[in-house]
Amino acid sequence: MAEFTIDELSIPDLPGERIPSPTGFGSISADHPDVRFLQKRGYRLEQIERLSRLALPVNGVEALVIAAQERSGPDYLPHYWIARTPERWQGDLANLLTHMSTDAPSAGLEEPEDVWTVERVIESDSRMGSRPRYTVVIEHLRTGHLVGFSKLSVPAQTHRAVDQYGTLVLKEHRGHALGMLMKVGNIAHLQR
Repeated sequence: MAEFTIDELSIPDLPGERIPSPTGFGSISADHPDVRFLQKRGYRLEQIERLSRLALPVNGVEALVIAAQERSGPDYLPHYWIARTPERWQGDLANLLTHMSTDAPSAGLEEPEDVWTVERVIESDSRMGSRPRYTVVIEHLRTGHLVGFSKLSVPAQTHRAVDQYGTLVLKEHRGHALGMLMKVGNIAHLQR
């Protein structure tokens, strides 16, 4: 059976029967015409994507960074940059971006591996245009390799929204609050 992901904003809430997401977040109207169309063609709901907003500045974000760093422990160190990826981290970032295609939570959806190379990282950095990316990565100090990343895409116009570009922690390093450390750390980086 084919599977699909729904952006919760694309399916308005209607009264009546609901189809719950197998991942545990959200539900959609079983009576919506788009949902009925997809189901008649053999598709089933696999997950719902949630969009959130956060008004900036965030008061107390530096305290959140300190608390997240304490929870993450001494084996992990965040690094920050704006725009192009430093040469030192290009290979590790290519590895993380490849893992983004296979390790990011996707419920039961089958995602093919999307291989990134150093050349692809450099090429992606060169296409940034007027929306620089604020990047935070996590170095695992015992190995000297990156184990997580998170990016914000920032428009030139300060009244427009900053977009969360992607966040990933390698499976073997999850459970250390590294995702939280990167998210609040990058918000603090952006505010500075």
